[in-house]
Amino acid sequence: MKRKASILVLILGLTATLPSNAVETNATGSASALSPLGTPVPPVTRALVDTIIAELKKEDFNRSVDQLLLGSEFQFVEIPSQSAGDPQTGLEEMLSNPRSIKILDHIHGLPERDKAVACEALFAKAFQAHTNLFSVWVLIRTDPKIKTESSVKNSRLTMLLAMFATAERGDRALLAKQFAQLDRFMDEANQIIAAQPPATKAVLSTYIPMFFPQQNRSLVNLLQVAADRETNRSLKLFGQVERELEQANMAKSEMQIFPWDTDYETRWGRGHLDAGKHLTIYKFYDWTGPEKMSGSKIPVQVALVKKLREIVLP
Repeated sequence: MKRKASILVLILGLTATLPSNAVETNATGSASALSPLGTPVPPVTRALVDTIIAELKKEDFNRSVDQLLLGSEFQFVEIPSQSAGDPQTGLEEMLSNPRSIKILDHIHGLPERDKAVACEALFAKAFQAHTNLFSVWVLIRTDPKIKTESSVKNSRLTMLLAMFATAERGDRALLAKQFAQLDRFMDEANQIIAAQPPATKAVLSTYIPMFFPQQNRSLVNLLQVAADRETNRSLKLFGQVERELEQANMAKSEMQIFPWDTDYETRWGRGHLDAGKHLTIYKFYDWTGPEKMSGSKIPVQVALVKKLREIVLP
């Protein structure tokens, strides 16, 4: 799919979300329940997980994609990862959503020739929604009567899901194309913001962290997954990536990925997962120390992402 000449192309249909079936209030879970990390479990969590799974059992693939992209952002329930108590960011948040896992399972089950097409189509749909939403937000600055309930989180994480599915296949060429589209989007968005009057420019500049980029940590892990899945082992890509990660003093952690239909109790560590359910464990990397989220470290993180892109992407 060719990139449109301008991201300021408005699809008015995106100003209204699909009806969301996620329950956001009146949960029946216990307010005193604790997660495996010892933090209080919001009462809403049980209702959300149970409702999402119930809906997933009735959804076909296309409906799941639409709901992930345009449904309630509350579907991204914070289910803890094994990342030493760090808050969920990017990949963990996306992979904790049972709907994301069902979509990944569908792509995994396709014939090999169809997997790339599915990854490309999923990214294209999420990318279009995301760029259109940015256009809506820009227009709202000049016409407050324009309204939107669409979620930046949904479109950003659905793009990330498509990129993760691509990386898992070791499809470096398609992943490079997706990275390039994000680069062009950022460049064009910055040009649009720079052309605004000072007051509007100041407000629009605050949109950047919400829309761009995918978090540097997520980008690093997309690239290391792609290197690990590269089928041409003679390239020894993962060895090169691993050396860079070691030099950056990045810590390795694990995240358990539950099957999409796993019940609430098991997800929160109070049940036992049937070994036949094929629990998946991913290894992710993160910067260490209290300064890892410091603004002064952002250039270092950006530089590492750039270096890994040069290694992994063709």
